[in-house]
Amino acid sequence: MQYFQQLRKIAMSSPAPHPFFRPLYRRLLVMVACVAWLAFELVQQDPLWLALAVGATGYGAWDFFLSGNYGGKGDGGR
Repeated sequence: MQYFQQLRKIAMSSPAPHPFFRPLYRRLLVMVACVAWLAFELVQQDPLWLALAVGATGYGAWDFFLSGNYGGKGDGGR
């Protein structure tokens, strides 16, 4: 039982934020690129690539802005 609790703790922990994405403008540029890709795939109507674009955009939005990994005091774009 203890093994499964440790495994769950490891599996459920969020990864540490990468220092490259600490500045807000870099996160915004990545999200703009993902949204542009998503718009392109919506026009092309290819379901596989559309699903990948939706997944990348959703994960980026979650990790960069909603999870709280990169926000907080002292962010300031540095």
